[in-house]
Amino acid sequence: MVDSLRINEVITYWSAENPGTLMTHRIIEIHDVGPALVFQTKGDANEDPDKYVMSASQVVGRMVFRIPYVGVVAQLSHSALGFVLLVLAPGIVVIGAEVYSIVKKEQN
Repeated sequence: MVDSLRINEVITYWSAENPGTLMTHRIIEIHDVGPALVFQTKGDANEDPDKYVMSASQVVGRMVFRIPYVGVVAQLSHSALGFVLLVLAPGIVVIGAEVYSIVKKEQN
């Protein structure tokens, strides 16, 4: 898999700067250093490339597809409005449907 990676691909790798942390960034340069490849990466929201290059052994995977706007929903879920929209509102709808069902059964 690592041999087929190309510039502009998004990969997930173990961070050299923060051991034990997975990072997901875009490859901006590939260098052949002896028998191994090293990758220079950069986060799409970052102005500068990452401080450290990484070896092929640090690569965990590559992006094969994306689901647009999933990150927006995840971010929204951490706000008060998101809590209301994603937890309370559906809960109220479910409770209301159950109450309606019970009342309708009692009337029959």
